[in-house]
Amino acid sequence: MLDRNRQPQLAGPGHGQALSADSYYDVPQNYGPYGRDYAGQDEGFNPLKLLLYIVQYRWLIVMMAAAGLVAGVIVTMMQTPKYLATTQLEVLVPSAKVFQDIEVVSENSDVRAFLTAREKLKSRALAQRVVFQLGLSEKPDFLFPTPSFSPSNIVYRAFGMSKSPSIEEKTPEEREAIAIKRIQEDLTVNLVTNTSLLSITFVDQKPKYASDVANQVAQSFIDQRLD
Repeated sequence: MLDRNRQPQLAGPGHGQALSADSYYDVPQNYGPYGRDYAGQDEGFNPLKLLLYIVQYRWLIVMMAAAGLVAGVIVTMMQTPKYLATTQLEVLVPSAKVFQDIEVVSENSDVRAFLTAREKLKSRALAQRVVFQLGLSEKPDFLFPTPSFSPSNIVYRAFGMSKSPSIEEKTPEEREAIAIKRIQEDLTVNLVTNTSLLSITFVDQKPKYASDVANQVAQSFIDQRLD
């Protein structure tokens, strides 16, 4: 006969033994907190791990360094070097004296004289005089300098080639205008602070041109005032 008072039993997981319903739900359940635990993940700076990474990716690091070096050399070869020459010119300004009410009044016009001298140094007339004195209108490398930054500079610097066009392609008037424009664009004249000196600076791709033009500008300015 069947025992009607017998309670049904549940099989435990992985075992053939039967557990009662009450004992099954009495098993303690362990649940972790919500989210992730990051408490043990912050290890700080580890020099040994960094060294291992360097050893592991050493060839990649070497190739990147070599690529950077090659790129730096290429960029340098694409640039055209420029030279700067500076000379100084002293401007002496006598004070003008004005008699007013039987008193001598000294009128200081230094600033105006310096500004006037600077404009004369940068004028077209003085640049034309410099071009004539140095014969710059007949020098192709002065009239047609290489670009400041160009891929073609690599070839010209590597093989010592010159790409200046022939001056016969330009008329004498055009060559003179080009030389004058170059001098006016690359010439800088500034007053030296707390002095009566003017600093004359010229920039060119060749040091000889930079020096010759800067000195000739000062000399031509002196000659112009004596004329």
